[in-house]
Amino acid sequence: MAEPTVDDLVARYPEFSKADPNQVGLLISEAALEVDAGAWGKFRCAGVMALAAHLLALAKQTAKGAAAASGQVTGKKAGDVQLNYAAAPVAALADALLATTVYGQRYLQLRGLVAFGIRVVTP
Repeated sequence: MAEPTVDDLVARYPEFSKADPNQVGLLISEAALEVDAGAWGKFRCAGVMALAAHLLALAKQTAKGAAAASGQVTGKKAGDVQLNYAAAPVAALADALLATTVYGQRYLQLRGLVAFGIRVVTP
């Protein structure tokens, strides 16, 4: 399959059907830069679309004023409002950011499949 298109992404993730097609196209192009065809093989299109959807979800959050990713809520308090967050659930900062959306989690899953495929077993 060639580079995924805006229509491909919307077919896979219909929740983005109302997103700006220009923005979707730009984010597909950006995601494609990070998903190497040689390394990802048959999983490349799925990886590009998952990463682009993740970037779209982050863009939507940012547009709503949520510019910073946070971990899981670990505590709340009503009087004088207090909210505690856990540290990001994944060790690497980039992976932690990917883990904040279902699309990023799918990307990580696919990346794991690709990485597993290139392991070498020695006696």
